[in-house]
Amino acid sequence: MAARILPGYTLKNRLVPIEYLAAALRPLRDQPAPAHLPTLTDWLSMRLTATEVVDMPSGRTTAPEAERQHAAALLSELAEQPPQMICHGDTSSKNILMGPAGKLYLIDPRDLSGDIAYDVAVAACKTKGTEPIDTRAVELAKLMAIDGERRYLAHDRQNCRGVIAQCPGQ
Repeated sequence: MAARILPGYTLKNRLVPIEYLAAALRPLRDQPAPAHLPTLTDWLSMRLTATEVVDMPSGRTTAPEAERQHAAALLSELAEQPPQMICHGDTSSKNILMGPAGKLYLIDPRDLSGDIAYDVAVAACKTKGTEPIDTRAVELAKLMAIDGERRYLAHDRQNCRGVIAQCPGQ
């Protein structure tokens, strides 16, 4: 019998060990994306250049132009040799449910092709842990076996608060 996950039992405001996050994200790693999926790069580029983003959470605004330009430069670096793998696109605490025995389940994907480093950075930034965000991002990337350069970009991406990963302050 399949485990039942109750609606509303998200990770919001719950401490989540990065090992649990790695276990939830690992099935996405190295999964080729179907050719018809839009790319993470295109989706993020659209968000960085849009003057109005319609799906912003209540009370949030777009980042200042300088931050958006810095984020666009990072995105450009990542897009030079983009892995076209399945990318969830929104691994925030509201889209990760906890089931029996602490197993995590990803829900509500954006269905994109892209780089798992993005999902890792967002998960590290938008889930609660005991470590600082930068440490959390680097350690989660290591657990996911993301190569050094992409691990750095995942870490640097979290410094663009409100732009790409929309990380909350810690």
